[in-house]
Amino acid sequence: EFGRTIFENGSEGTDHGTGGPMLIFGEEIGQGFHGTHPNLRDVDQYGDPLFDVDFRQVYATVLQDWLCVPSEVSDFTLGQPFDKIDGIVPTGNPPVGANDNAALLGHNTSPDKPKVIQIKFSIRQRGPVRLQLMDKAGQPIRTLLNEFREAGSYIFEFEPRKYYLQAGSYLYRLDAGGQRFVQNIVF
Repeated sequence: EFGRTIFENGSEGTDHGTGGPMLIFGEEIGQGFHGTHPNLRDVDQYGDPLFDVDFRQVYATVLQDWLCVPSEVSDFTLGQPFDKIDGIVPTGNPPVGANDNAALLGHNTSPDKPKVIQIKFSIRQRGPVRLQLMDKAGQPIRTLLNEFREAGSYIFEFEPRKYYLQAGSYLYRLDAGGQRFVQNIVF
């Protein structure tokens, strides 16, 4: 649920605001409350109550402690590092190799280049990285990237027409950090 304003609007309701409750429930989830109750007299310049727990701290905690995503990937996904909140989820124990050395973070259309698809990935240690486009049977048809990269998070900009590809359904594969990731893509 998004936050709500303190005061009613012209239609006797409330508008979207900045602060609001967030619930996490399930087995082994920490008990109790985190943060403090808002002071309804201490508001920001828009009249919204101030908050002391950013929802992205909760997301960072769940990504890192529950889903075993490396902090570098979580930071990249959320746009910056966020402090985790101790005790809200149990710490996961992934199998060896799971989310360890590399991660394929998916793809989306570039916000400022509508014909470009951004493929996002992260590697935790320097090494060779290969990104290939494949047909639906899993046969490689184009190598998009094949080079040595330093540890970090990357966005590869892929423009299908530059590779003389017909519109359709394909797969792309990332080989990095001794791991292989495959994702569907349609363009």
